[in-house]
This record gives sequence, C-alpha cells and structure tokens, in this order.
Amino acid sequence: MGVNGAFGRWSSYLLVLLCILGIYTTPAVGVKKENFKTCDQSGFCKRNRAYADTVASTSGFKSPYTLDAASVKFDHGVLSGTVIKSLADGANVRLPLTVALFDSGVARVSLDEEKRKKGEIELRHGSKARKERYNEAEKWAIVGGTKLSSGSAMKAVGKGVTSVVYGPESKFEAIITHSPFAVEFKRDGETQIKFNDKAYMNFEHWRPKVEKPVVEKKEGEEPPPEDTTGEDESTWWDESFGGNTDSKPRGPEAVALDISFPGYDHVFGAAEHTGPLSLKETRGGDGKFSDPYRLYNSDVFEYEMDSPMTLYGSIPFVQAHKKDSTVGVLWLNAAETWIDVTKSTASANPLSLGIGAKTTTNTHWISESGLLDVFVFLGPKPQDVIGAYSELTGYTQLPQHFAIAYHQCRWNYVTDEDVKDVDRKFDKHRIPYDVIWLDIEYTHEK
Repeated sequence: MGVNGAFGRWSSYLLVLLCILGIYTTPAVGVKKENFKTCDQSGFCKRNRAYADTVASTSGFKSPYTLDAASVKFDHGVLSGTVIKSLADGANVRLPLTVALFDSGVARVSLDEEKRKKGEIELRHGSKARKERYNEAEKWAIVGGTKLSSGSAMKAVGKGVTSVVYGPESKFEAIITHSPFAVEFKRDGETQIKFNDKAYMNFEHWRPKVEKPVVEKKEGEEPPPEDTTGEDESTWWDESFGGNTDSKPRGPEAVALDISFPGYDHVFGAAEHTGPLSLKETRGGDGKFSDPYRLYNSDVFEYEMDSPMTLYGSIPFVQAHKKDSTVGVLWLNAAETWIDVTKSTASANPLSLGIGAKTTTNTHWISESGLLDVFVFLGPKPQDVIGAYSELTGYTQLPQHFAIAYHQCRWNYVTDEDVKDVDRKFDKHRIPYDVIWLDIEYTHEK
C-alpha cells in the first residue's frame, strides 16, 4: 500500500473520530453567562422561590388566599368572585376572580387586583406609568375559541366548595376550594390538573413605599443590627444588573402559582430551550438543572446546550403526557417568566395489587408582572389539546411562494458595494436566489 496510502487511511479514521467526538461535546465555550440572569439575580424570581421554600418547610402553613363565598356568581359560562388576600397586619387585598368556560372545552382562570384595576393607587415620583396591571396579552395572542359554553352549569358539592361542569357531555369539572383558594380540574371524575395544591400561589399586591429613617452611626459605635424579620425589599423599587438599574414605580407586582399534574411523569413545552423534550427538574441534583426555565426573548448569539437559559422565543405553553392521556396549560403572561419543575412519587399501597407508584409533576410559574391568567386543556388526546390551543392562538400561516426559495444571508455585509458584489457573483456562477438579507450593519454609521 505504501506510506502515503497508510497515512491517508489513518487520516480518514482520525477525521471520523473527531466528528464523533464533536457530536458528544457540548459547545459552550463561547457562552457569555455573565450577560444572562440567573433566578438568584432576578429579584421577583428569587423572592418567589424563597416563598415556596418557606411554604414547603413550614409545618401547617396556611395559604393567605380565600375565595369569598358570598361573592360567587355564575352566569352563561362565567363564574366570578373575589379572592381575599389576608395580610399580616390584618388588612385585606381584593383580587377579582374570573373562571370562563368555553365551548371548546377549554377553561380560563384569571385573577386581577381591584385597587389597581380601579386606578386607586399612587405611583412614586409622579410617574405617568399605567396604574392597572398589564392586561393586553389577550389582544395580540388570542384570536378565537372563546365562545362561552352554553352547557356549563354549577354543581352542588358542599360548604366551602364551588364546582362547575363543562366540556363535551359535561365530562370536565372545575372544583374550587374556597379556603385556602385552590382549583382542581377533573376529566371523567379523575383529577388531571391542580392549581395551588402546594400553596405556592403569591400575588404581590401594590403597597406604598415607606421611607425608612437612616440611622447615623457615631464614631466608635457598632452599627445597628439588620432587621431580618420582614420581607426582603432590596429589589422592590429598583434593581440592577450588568451595570444598568431599572426603576420600579409600581413596586413589587409579581404573580406566581404552582400547577401540578397528578399521575404524569413527563411535561413538554415551555419553548424555547436547548434541553430534552421532557422537561428536566430544576431544583438541583444529579442530572437536573439548578435554575428554572427562563422565558425572556433574547438575541442569543452563543448559547449552552442542555440548559434552561433563555433563547430567541418564549411560548408559555406546557403539555403533560402519559399513556392514553394528554393535558396542558397556557400561562397567558407577556412578562419575564421563570418555571420550576419538580417531581414527587407516592409509594404504592402494598395491598393494592397491580397498582404501581404514582408520580406527580409539579410546575411553579413566576412572572414579573401582569395578571394571573391560565388556560386549561383537558384533552384527552394530544390532538384535542393542540387543536384547542391552535383555535385560541391561531394556526400556522402558509408561507408566501418566494419565502420557500433560496435566501442569502450573513452577518454582516458592511457596504452597498459588498452587497452588489455578492449579487454579481451569484449571477456569474448561475446560482438563483430570491432574497438577500442585510443584518444590523445596514443602519446608519454601523
């Protein structure tokens, strides 16, 4: 064969080996992690994770949210009422509740804040910002599927509970527990989805900023101890990251809710991320993420594989799937959002033959502002969930004819002549194309 032949053969083997290694190597060298927040660097995420930790570690914790039974009304497919948030100082915050039931079998649960809805708050420094919570996501995200159900009806259950049946042949049921406020969704009598089952729901209400007096320290005196008994207010009114400071004239206004899927091992969605299709747990541990999935559209030039870090798009839609059943939720909120995922397994009763352990997938949704607004899809088939979701948010448009042809694009063409030269060379080499794209460098003085 000769030296050259042997060398060529080994070079080929080496090239194949390098290609295989490249497949299993995580390309994370160029990721500038310091440019992207972690939950611990995001005030509202950190606060609500801490709240969840407090709830989980406090024996007998009672959620401060109660549905006022006297406020409950039901009319033409809409249940309305007022959830009361009880504060430590004895005051109450009124949160208008709406549960809308649609012909498609979809249910929508939304909570607002009465004072802000009525404009009965004062903003700092005479700010001209809107006093109400941002409530316009529906205008640009929902295009149909909201015809109210004529067949839905209230169902007598018992004191402290309100129930409504809806959907095809009234097979769906929403059971609302008044105190603490929680919602359980059933299909054919079997629980599919639970809201606030873990009591992580947290609706940060408006409150005025109380300026704390600055205590002057005299020479030789020890500084006064920090007050650690109250809430951490360090990111309530402004927050800094990457050398920039954001002022918050409305103060803290995050909304958070735990949504559980009993009996479901897998949840999918919350696009766009680089992890596996079945969402990983996010509270640390072997093979798990330590940060929640982040939804915050970013132009990420370099990103990390198998990571919950944010990417270009955010779709707050999640499906849970198991044998013979698929359900889902759409979290309608346009603000920055983080989603924690955990799983818990209940041991099977040894006396129950043939019944294995049951896994529940728990999700904890945390948004910086806006309404608490969730659509619920009870399936039972994947096409039922996707069909109803598509009816709500719209179907994919067929592309225009030119859009499926060849597009020439690169970053960056620096001058007009550069673009013309590329065009001439396409003609020279007889390569057809329909579109040439210009990146940011086409702008003035770039």
